[in-house]
Amino acid sequence: MSAFSDPRQLSIQDFTYELPPSRIAPEPLPNRDQSRLLVYRGGQISDQRFHNLPSELPPALCWSSTTRRWCGRGCFARSPRVA
Repeated sequence: MSAFSDPRQLSIQDFTYELPPSRIAPEPLPNRDQSRLLVYRGGQISDQRFHNLPSELPPALCWSSTTRRWCGRGCFARSPRVA
């Protein structure tokens, strides 16, 4: 089982790496929904765009946050698309 399968096994070292300045956006894109989004699913990483985020989420999504900056929780269900 990898650390990414079990969040309790994660370490700060898992997120420590070199990132060259050429890979860091100096400012946001004019159309922010065109920003890159890396999606990890089933052991594979795919390169998507942020506007694809709704199709990457499960039909129902529940989350909670207990960070120092923001606390909250919620559940959302995706609406069927109308053509």
